[in-house]
Amino acid sequence: MKISFLPKSRLGTWTAGLGIYSLFVFIFSYVFFELLKITTSDILITIIGASSIITSIIAFFTGIITVIKNKERSVLTFWLYFWV
Repeated sequence: MKISFLPKSRLGTWTAGLGIYSLFVFIFSYVFFELLKITTSDILITIIGASSIITSIIAFFTGIITVIKNKERSVLTFWLYFWV
């Protein structure tokens, strides 16, 4: 069994993309809202946090599907699958 770094299937690419997006949104929201104390409104923080949580949940389920259905064996898919 050969394990590659990048996913080979289309659904694996979506999993990696959504997981990386949610990771960047987590980092973005932490830096701007906690460290720099830049808050315009509480609704903005809620929307950004909710979108990050939703994308990480979607990445988790697409990761499960791509590992089971497509037998995806890539480092990014497994890392994001267990990270979320």
